This record gives sequence, structure tokens and C-alpha cells, in this order.
Amino acid sequence: FFIIIGCASNPDQLKKTQVSADKFSGHDCEMIANEFQRNSRRTKDLYRSLKEKRDGDVAETWVAGVIFWPALFALEGGDGPDAEEFSQLRGEWEALERAAIEKKCDISIVPEDPVDEIKREIEAEEEERRKKAEEVKSNNPYIK
Repeated sequence: FFIIIGCASNPDQLKKTQVSADKFSGHDCEMIANEFQRNSRRTKDLYRSLKEKRDGDVAETWVAGVIFWPALFALEGGDGPDAEEFSQLRGEWEALERAAIEKKCDISIVPEDPVDEIKREIEAEEEERRKKAEEVKSNNPYIK
């Protein structure tokens, strides 16, 4: 029971905040493109941070549960303001897409979804770490 409550949410599971495209009604296509870029950078930063926090909480919970279960009551966990901002940015992304369509902006101003992009980056980093670990393992005669 405490294990589930104490952990930060997986950023993939966070709900998007509903944001009206009217928020960007005063923006021209160039301003919308700039907002996409700002949103994309911040969304990727927050996704990485939230994922690392989630992964750390899961590891701490497991270790605390196995080694000393009363420590579970002291774990910080929870989502916090970063999760709220992430949900807001995800909602703004959709509102920006709607605003770009309404303004008939060139589709090229709409970049790739930042969550898809950061997931690929993280996956590539993890694959690189696995390759390096395998290389170290294969070059070490003491590791079988």
C-alpha cells in the first residue's frame, strides 16, 4: 500500500492538463513555432527528471522494503510541482497544434512530439550503456 503511494508517477502515466487553443490566439505562426521550441525543451527536461525520480523511488522502495521495511514510512515520493508543470506543458502542446491548424501555419513548424523524441534518446543512451557493459564483460577474463 505505501509502496504505490510513496513513488513518483511514471511521466507516461500523467494526464495532460486541458488547455484551450485560445491561449495562443494572439500568436502568429512564428510565435507559435517559438512556443513549440520552448515547450519541447522544457518537456524533455521534465520528462527526463521525472523518469529519473520515478526510477530512483522504485529502487529506494525496493531496497527499503527488503532491508528495513519501517524505512518505507520515511520515503519522500510523490509527484510534486514538476509533474504538474509537465502535465500543463503536454496540454499546451496540444493547444499549440490546434492553434497552428486554426492559423493555417505551415506544418513544418510543428516539431516531433517531445516525449517521443526524449524516449528515443533515453533508449539510445541505455543501449549504449548496455553495449559498454557487454564490452567490459567480454574483455574481462574474471567475469563469466
